[in-house]
Amino acid sequence: MKKYIIIGGCSYAYKDPGKYLLPLRISENGHELDYDDVEFLMLGASSASNEFITEAIIIAVSSLLENGVLPKDILVINNFTQIGRTSVKLPIEYYEIANDILKFDNSDIREYTYSPIQFTQSLVKVKNQIYSFLISDRNLKGSIKDWYDYQSSIIYTKKTIQEHFESYLSSIVTLQSFVKKNNIKTISFLMNNVFDGWDSDYNHIYNNHKEFNLPSTKGTKHISEISDYTKALWDCIDLDMFVFHTTNENKYGGIDEYLLDKFPDKKYFLDPSIKNFYFGNHPTGKIYYEFAKEYMINQINDWFK
Repeated sequence: MKKYIIIGGCSYAYKDPGKYLLPLRISENGHELDYDDVEFLMLGASSASNEFITEAIIIAVSSLLENGVLPKDILVINNFTQIGRTSVKLPIEYYEIANDILKFDNSDIREYTYSPIQFTQSLVKVKNQIYSFLISDRNLKGSIKDWYDYQSSIIYTKKTIQEHFESYLSSIVTLQSFVKKNNIKTISFLMNNVFDGWDSDYNHIYNNHKEFNLPSTKGTKHISEISDYTKALWDCIDLDMFVFHTTNENKYGGIDEYLLDKFPDKKYFLDPSIKNFYFGNHPTGKIYYEFAKEYMINQINDWFK
């Protein structure tokens, strides 16, 4: 029976899983297990918000289920991204223009079973739904450009700081609720720790960290302390659906923390030439491989059985 692995996230989504994930699956007698009949749905998108990550995964899973794929044959592996990123849905009246742009704008087209996805610098289309991350207006013009300019002008005013934290957690709750309801195995991880590390002005301890080491987040503000609503949302989150790199000083580590703690060498960054940039500098595939080997492989093997 064919199996489907949905890889969701931002640019930190699991790298090249055919190379850095499936080779981990070794049986007890040392022989590689059969994984030839696996299709990866790579939904990761640079600069994606948590809202987009959640919606893209839900759309893809729903499409598979609607076409007869069994829940036991679907696995979701996703990262959650940074707080404050945005994604806005394009109004339907602009879809005809947007589809022309997607058709001719050197788009990255990924044709997956039941759930195609397209990317340009300005637009992203998942199945039939179109988004903008408001990071580029390339090839937008006329009314759709006016819409983009307006959305960009209100991006930092239509939500309070607290609402950005609330939206972030709300997307996690939504995804977890959906996959649980549909019995979909899901493994989530963080790009880096945003669950604590905050100060009273909503600045994160990582923002000004210039040393090549893993800072302590002890004594900092937890995301559940941002507002009454973040507390309520936090209490809804199933942390067992996450894999964390936990140390005595940093409880909710993601893949950045794993790199800094276990592989403290700049050669494991995609761009080791960037100085004093350790959170957000994208680990190499080697780090994803080791991270999965340490924290994911048992769950993945159980799913394959």
